[in-house]
Amino acid sequence: MQSLEKIYFRGGTRFPNVSVKGFRIGVIICYDHCFPETARCAAVNGAEVILGPFAAPRFPTWDELMITRAWENGVYMAPCNKVGLEGDWVFGGRSLVVDPFGEIVAQASDDGDDTIVAELDRDRIYAARRRWPMLRDRRPEVYGPLTSTDETARGLLVSGVAAEEVPAPLPV
Repeated sequence: MQSLEKIYFRGGTRFPNVSVKGFRIGVIICYDHCFPETARCAAVNGAEVILGPFAAPRFPTWDELMITRAWENGVYMAPCNKVGLEGDWVFGGRSLVVDPFGEIVAQASDDGDDTIVAELDRDRIYAARRRWPMLRDRRPEVYGPLTSTDETARGLLVSGVAAEEVPAPLPV
């Protein structure tokens, strides 16, 4: 199985937030959850809660990935994953809500449609961000390589060279 999303869709370039019942809500979609930069952009833009529609098969680090995204950004993460069988695909379900301390506060099953409910507490967002001030302590001035599109120059893609022949990256 492989994802064909890049063939049919073009990625967005913004991470807008909207206000819902006093909370700033950001949205990241599916595969974007696998990149720490997307959740970070939503949080830096003001998100306190990050929602995420997802259609992923079962994978072993689902909970840990969402816990990490919530904790490292001091936000509630609420990905909603498709569940069940569609063709040859078995979708993993296990939609969840993770608080800013990385605690799972609600979780659906992996074998059927569920509705989950969680109470959001803004004070937990503030407390988590005071306890682990990752947003405050960011160092964007050194993140230039994250925005570079020259993957070959950075050693991420090397055409025609075996992996063992690729030189180690230079120290920063």
